[in-house]
Amino acid sequence: MTASVNFSNHQWLVNSFDTNKNGNMDELKASEHIRKAVDTDQNGQISKQELVSALQQDKVEIRQGNIEQSRGFNIHVEGLETLKSVRTTAHNGISNTHVFTPTLYSDDTSRDRYHKLQESNRSYDAAINSMESSLRSIRDMTAGKTDATSRALHIQAKTTLNSTQWNTWSARLQQNMSRTRDWFTDYTPGQRPTSPSRPVSGGGDPYGKDPFSGGGNSVGSNDPYGKDPFNSKPGDNTQPIIPDDPYLDRLDPYLREQEQILTNLKTSYEVMNSALKAIKEQTNDLPDLQASVRATDSNISKAFANIHNIENSGKSGQQVGQNIRREADATDAKATGRTAPYAGVGAGVGLVAGAAIGYFAGGKTVKSALMGAGIGAAASGGIGALIGNGIDSGYKNEASSLRSLAGRVETYNTGADKQTLADTNVNFYNKLFDARSANDLDRARVVNNDLKGISGSASQIEQRTGEIADAHRKY
Repeated sequence: MTASVNFSNHQWLVNSFDTNKNGNMDELKASEHIRKAVDTDQNGQISKQELVSALQQDKVEIRQGNIEQSRGFNIHVEGLETLKSVRTTAHNGISNTHVFTPTLYSDDTSRDRYHKLQESNRSYDAAINSMESSLRSIRDMTAGKTDATSRALHIQAKTTLNSTQWNTWSARLQQNMSRTRDWFTDYTPGQRPTSPSRPVSGGGDPYGKDPFSGGGNSVGSNDPYGKDPFNSKPGDNTQPIIPDDPYLDRLDPYLREQEQILTNLKTSYEVMNSALKAIKEQTNDLPDLQASVRATDSNISKAFANIHNIENSGKSGQQVGQNIRREADATDAKATGRTAPYAGVGAGVGLVAGAAIGYFAGGKTVKSALMGAGIGAAASGGIGALIGNGIDSGYKNEASSLRSLAGRVETYNTGADKQTLADTNVNFYNKLFDARSANDLDRARVVNNDLKGISGSASQIEQRTGEIADAHRKY
C-alpha cells in the first residue's frame, strides 16, 4: 500500500536554512529552471516565502543544500500489508477456537465417559481444523518473501504443520474408525435402534434386555440401582449406592481409544495454538512509517504553537512567576488554624451521637448517656482533627506545587527550546527521504525506530512548552 505523508512546518524549516537572516535563500543552490519556477516575482532571488509556498505545493524539495524537483513523500514498504494480513489471520485462528477437556466423575458410567470424551474430541478436532487453515494461509502468504520477519514466519508455520501432522492424522483416523461401528448406537442415550446386532440381548425382547432392570448382582430382583459393594446389610440405605455398569467390559477398550484420540488432539492443539500466538506477537510491532510520521509531525507542530503562544503572551517569565507565587501564598493561607475548628465540630457531633447511643444502649439512664457522650466526643474529636489536618495538607501541597511551577517558568529558556525544536524539525524533514526509500521491511524497521526517537524528543519539548504556555495563559 502506497500513501503520501505530510510535513506541516515548512516555515520553520526554511527559517532554519536562512542562516544569515536576510530573507533570501542564498544558502541553497538551485538549477536555473528550478529557480525560475520558485522565483514567482522574477527578481532573481528566491525569498523565504517563495520557497515556503513551493514546498507547501509540493513543487520542490530540499536535499543536501539543493532545491530540487519534488518527488513527493510517498511511502511503500514491500511486505507490510502481507504481515498485517498475517497478524489478522493468526488472531482469528486463535480467537475462533473453542475447546473443552471433559470432567470425569467416579460415579460416571462407561457410557457417560465415552460421550464426554467424544464431545471433547470433536471440539478439539474443529479447533485444530481452524488453526490448520490459518497456518496454511500464513505459510502461503509468506512464501517467497525476502524480509527476515516473513521468512521466519514462513518457516514457523511450515514447521508447525509438519510437526503436528502425525498426531492429528492418527487421531482423525481413529475417530473415523469409531464412527463406522454400528454397535455404538446401542450406547447412545435415548436411542433404541432396530439393528439385530446388539451387545446385550434378551430372549423375546426385540430391543434387547435392559441392563438396568434389576437382577444379576442387585439386592432384590427389582432393585434398579445394583448392589452396594460397601454395605453387607441388604436393608441399610445409609451407605452410598454405586450403580452397576453393564457396559464397562464392552466399552473399556473404546474408552481407551477415545482417551488416546484426546491425547493426540490436545498435543496438536497446544503446539498450533502456541505457534499462532507467537506469530501474532511477532507481527504486533510492525514498522508503520505513516503513523510514525504523523505522530512526529504533530508533536513538532504543537511544540512550535506553544512557543508562539509563550512569545506572544505579553508577559515575561518573571511576571508570570510572581503571579503564581501570589496564588501559592493565598492557597497557603487557607490552611491556617484548620485543625481546631474541625476537632471542635467533630467533638460536638460525637457528644450528641454518643449520648443518644449511651442512653439507649445503657438501659436508658442519665449515667450511661453521660458516659456515651464522653466517649463519642473524644472519638469524633480525633476524627475531626484528622479531617482538618487532611484539608490543610492538601492546601499546603497545592501551594508547594505552585511555587515549583513558578520556578520553572522563571528559569525557562524559550530560545534554547526554540533552537532545539528547529534542529529537530530539520532532522525530521531529512528523515522523510529515508522513509521514502525504505521499500523493504527490514530497512523500514530501522527508519521507524529513528522516527520514534525524533518523535520522543519533540514530545518532551511539547510537554515542557505546553506547561509554560498554560502558565502564561492562566496567570
